[in-house]
Amino acid sequence: MNRNRRLLHRILAVFCASVFLSASLFTLMTSAADSSYSDATTAAYEAEIERLRHEQEELESTLSSIRGDQSRAAEYGEYLSKQISLTSDKIKVTQELISELNQKIEQKKEEIEQESENIERTYANFLNQIRISYEEADNSVLSVLLDSDGLADLLSRVERLSSLLDYDKRLKQKYEESKASLVAAKAVLEDSLAKQQKYSEELNADIQNYERLLAENEDYLNTLAMNAEDARNLLHPPINA
Repeated sequence: MNRNRRLLHRILAVFCASVFLSASLFTLMTSAADSSYSDATTAAYEAEIERLRHEQEELESTLSSIRGDQSRAAEYGEYLSKQISLTSDKIKVTQELISELNQKIEQKKEEIEQESENIERTYANFLNQIRISYEEADNSVLSVLLDSDGLADLLSRVERLSSLLDYDKRLKQKYEESKASLVAAKAVLEDSLAKQQKYSEELNADIQNYERLLAENEDYLNTLAMNAEDARNLLHPPINA
């Protein structure tokens, strides 16, 4: 009997180790393959930002072509105003995207926490089944195994034990896969959030620069207007009554 018990302990130990090793390896392979994340809402925001960027590039090309041309100073000011308006639109869309990303990151954190709890609970259930199989002498799987007469029968009954534990193994594996996928998605969201926050800072710097250029251009136009008025007064001095 003692010999059978020692043999049973070895078989159970090897079986339990193989169960969780195979689950862990499968989870690692699955999470490596499923590391991408996409979302229709964030994609729509990104597409709108890209559209505005292309429109700004075209406008910037026009600005560059007339910059410094005094005869087109008024037109230059109009294009600067349009550029400021486009940049403001980009800032608005970017801030909306940042808000959306923050919400999704918080959601992923909650889902990851839930899956972690599921994994812990499932693993505890697995260990509990193992403990019960050792402690319940009357009707447990262990007592059935210890009544085995031959090694072949013993191995056959251990195989039945694998069916008993298979559900918890698969459930734990499912939760681990889900958690790995959520962690990967959260990492992608956080990376996108960091990029959008940096981009938002750059846009605010751009709009300040455009506003400065616009103010300088308006000063220049005002100077031209005053000079033109002075020239008219020289050519046609006002008649004093």
